[in-house]
Amino acid sequence: MIVKLIRMARNKGRLDGLRNNVFALTRYVTDADPWAMAMTDREQVRSLAEYLVHAKAHGIEPGEKAGHIGGRNLLTSDLPEQQVEMLAIASSAPRVEYPVVHIIVSWQAGENPTPAQLEDTVDIVLATTGLSKCLALFAEHTNTAHRHLHIAAVRVDPASGRAAGSEWLIEDLHQAIAILEERHRWAAEPNALYYASNGAVFDAHVRRFRTGTRGEKAVDPASEVMVRDASGRFIANRDWNGLPTDIANARADILRARAEARSWTDFHARLEVYQIAYRAKGSGARLHLGDASAKASTVAPDLALKQLEARWGPFSQHPRDQVLGFDAYRAAHQAQLKRLRADRAAAQAALDQWAAEQLASIATAKNRLVERAIRAERDAAQKELNSAFAAAIKTCTKGRHVTAESWRAAGAPADPPPVASPSLLLPADHAQEGTWTPPAGLRAEQHRWSTRYYDAADRLVFTDDRTVIVVHRPFDAGGLDTALKLAAERWGTVRVSGSETFRKRCAERAAELGIALVDSDNKPLVDRRPVAPIKPVAALAVDAAPSRPDHRADPARQAAVERALADLARLGAIPMRRREVSGRVGANAPLEIVVEADRFDPKPQLTTAALFDEDPLIQAFLEKQRAGMLAEISHHVRQFDVPLDRKAVVDSLRGPDGLGRAAFLAFGDADFQSMLERVALERVERQRTAPHADQQRRQKDERSRAQLAMLARMFHDQSWDPREWRSGGTGLREHGRSSAASAADDELHRLEQQRRARSSGNRTR
Repeated sequence: MIVKLIRMARNKGRLDGLRNNVFALTRYVTDADPWAMAMTDREQVRSLAEYLVHAKAHGIEPGEKAGHIGGRNLLTSDLPEQQVEMLAIASSAPRVEYPVVHIIVSWQAGENPTPAQLEDTVDIVLATTGLSKCLALFAEHTNTAHRHLHIAAVRVDPASGRAAGSEWLIEDLHQAIAILEERHRWAAEPNALYYASNGAVFDAHVRRFRTGTRGEKAVDPASEVMVRDASGRFIANRDWNGLPTDIANARADILRARAEARSWTDFHARLEVYQIAYRAKGSGARLHLGDASAKASTVAPDLALKQLEARWGPFSQHPRDQVLGFDAYRAAHQAQLKRLRADRAAAQAALDQWAAEQLASIATAKNRLVERAIRAERDAAQKELNSAFAAAIKTCTKGRHVTAESWRAAGAPADPPPVASPSLLLPADHAQEGTWTPPAGLRAEQHRWSTRYYDAADRLVFTDDRTVIVVHRPFDAGGLDTALKLAAERWGTVRVSGSETFRKRCAERAAELGIALVDSDNKPLVDRRPVAPIKPVAALAVDAAPSRPDHRADPARQAAVERALADLARLGAIPMRRREVSGRVGANAPLEIVVEADRFDPKPQLTTAALFDEDPLIQAFLEKQRAGMLAEISHHVRQFDVPLDRKAVVDSLRGPDGLGRAAFLAFGDADFQSMLERVALERVERQRTAPHADQQRRQKDERSRAQLAMLARMFHDQSWDPREWRSGGTGLREHGRSSAASAADDELHRLEQQRRARSSGNRTR
């Protein structure tokens, strides 16, 4: 098993950094979606890249699907409420430097823990680290070669408000892994720091093995050093500078050889008697005895390489370790590593220069969102570049031969395999982005903020970070041509950053493709080969007022827009207004999302959606939301007769749904004012017709009262027969009836029939 700890620091004096950490991490853990952490805040982009780098270094693949999900010490069950809980506890301890921790536990391939084992893993990890009382959210990420568990925990005791756990959390985590490996019989890593026996944890570095009577290999009890007993009680730290037992036993012999030797040759010869070798390693040296080794300075300070060089001169290898040509091979490898590191520094400087130029070209007071986007893009591209160089350096390191024996077996090569440095394509100064389409000949794969393009052999050719293109295979003619065409289509003139060989290669290909290139100093980069002149091809023309590029075919942008639409659909009223175009705001002007910092209701989804609010799909969604908002506000002001000034309308709409804020932003827009004008006209028309309507109502009431009075007099003047009434008659006798009385009787009969019908219906119900 492998365990990794990522601590999330607090920004002093700022709650939003901690809030973003909690919200992004918990959403990532439960959704298994790296985009959840790739928010526009530059720290969050860095956190995501940091997680991916750590995960890859430990053989953990980013999760594609969340499996078993659970929590500890949380009062609520919904993610938004759990996020508020965790943020409240984390913010209550301002002196805790790292209030939130991200723990990653990974199993080896083929190990598939059950939900019960996952729950036990969480309990043991939290108990061993002293976080059992803390708020935690965990989820298993599946659909990868290695199953792994993510735990987001708040390192603050809810009861006391103090920091929970020790300052050696990584050591505690390794001890928890040892307990789990013994309990569930999971495989341990070859270089594990601890091992467990009967629930107790021991230091794996100092243990010795012995052979039993039957030839079995067992741990020598005399060499065991307990660091935690079976009850979980801490006993002692492991020996950080502990020596392997065999070297510790030979320490006196090594010091005697050092004291008696008069030169490097004499020293090597005296050590050889005890089968010990002294070899240079990096800037120091190590002592080797069988399979065990240790730093020479750890065995004794006087054995450090610098101490012995001061005594006997420059280090000289043992004749047995000296191999003709192997030293030159190692020097060539070191030179290649040095070149890769220098190229990485130059590429990072080129990215920083591009970002500085972009930021200097905008008015930061009015384009804060654009400024944040540029910085986020720069940081994401920086991480992608670092990842590419890390892969190149790893390839260089893995391809070398460490020992002379392996070097001889490989045919004694003079130089290590060449490793090309990743190179950059960037926009030239003042380049206007044009419409472009993704290359059709390569397989596109979205990766966080960027798109990676692979060839038919599934080799990574280049990575498109929108603001920069990282070329991973600079000497692949087809891949380089595709990257240059994409860059020229997007930017017109392309800036090339990389080694001298890469710049020459780009100049050769650009001359054939008709692409304009410049170097890091914005000087034209042309092919200097003595070849026949090539008919120049004009660079892409840039209009004085270029049209906005169409990014709808960009795979990464499509995914980001879809997520932004899903986030907007879950929100209430969206704060938006009409965008100013050419100094005017028309009724059909595009809508823009307005983002303002709110520590109590951050809604980080708005920040991401605002970056894409010019997209046609988001514009259509916003127009639909706008129409619904105007209809709701129109009905509200009609129903409650609200005054039509801004303050009265906004105050009447205040509530948790955000409708008041939306009305405040939209009040000055033409469509909002048109809605208010329609309401005002209706009120004027109602006031104009009100006197006539009141007069008609009074006349109708007077006629009704007169009719009732006439009916009352008829009843008073005529005799009444109840039996005739029960048999269906009018109840009035026929003799002496006038025509007026007859009409009144008919009307009375009709009214009585209606009353009886209603009474009958009520009894039935």
